[in-house]
Amino acid sequence: TMDRACNDQGHLYGSVTQQDISAALKEVGFAVSPREVRLPGAIKRVDTFDILVKVDSDLEAHVKIWVAADRNIDDDDHRRDGVRQRRRTHHQGQEKEACS
Repeated sequence: TMDRACNDQGHLYGSVTQQDISAALKEVGFAVSPREVRLPGAIKRVDTFDILVKVDSDLEAHVKIWVAADRNIDDDDHRRDGVRQRRRTHHQGQEKEACS
């Protein structure tokens, strides 16, 4: 799980980079260089992502990362066009209700 600063809609103020993922994998004991992390695109929102780690031409692994808000973004007073819209989110094993 990677905690990041975001707005109330779950959009990150920055992005999660190959260097961030490489550092997180090193913290848990996997020596992965940033160039071995293959991102399909910029990670700029709170969600789960499947990431390809290509260590060699014939050796690769798929890693799932969870990008989570560094604070509670559950905001029942948030309204869009006067209509409350809710979606279910899953964060660290607990379901929460959040407006989108």
